[in-house]
Amino acid sequence: MAIAAELSAKAAIGVELPIFAINVEGFGYGSSLNADGTRNPWCTNNRLMLFNLGRTQAFPLELACGWAAGADLPMPPIYAFRKEFLAGTIIKPDRKVPAVVHISECAFEHPSVTREIILAEEAKLWFYCSLVYLDFMQTRHEARFCWRRDEITGGRFLPDPTPAYNQKT
Repeated sequence: MAIAAELSAKAAIGVELPIFAINVEGFGYGSSLNADGTRNPWCTNNRLMLFNLGRTQAFPLELACGWAAGADLPMPPIYAFRKEFLAGTIIKPDRKVPAVVHISECAFEHPSVTREIILAEEAKLWFYCSLVYLDFMQTRHEARFCWRRDEITGGRFLPDPTPAYNQKT
């Protein structure tokens, strides 16, 4: 009886939790000039659009991001960039108005994987992130997302279903 009551309480809380969807926007390729005159290719995203599709507010703590290029994703995920949210930040439930997180400082240098190699489909390019937040009960959660860059369809990021990169707690 006690187990059934506990499961019922968890289910009642679970339907109220935030549910996140994230769009990647502002992607760009570029390069910088090194002191020795060689070029260093890089790519970046300017922002993420976070949509809270759930019923209650979320209180974000940290956003971690990473990039990978090559044949496979690294296991486990490696998050090279971290951005902490200011205390009191709230992501309200709204399907139409996203929370915008600017991450232009999350650049990926890729000296061995150039845009031409990605365009020729000789290597894949992934962008992934982890959002850590508190729910209305002050319980800590993590939502992970992963996308693969698809240059053939106009340079869009398509969801990549790799389990280690798409966990939700």
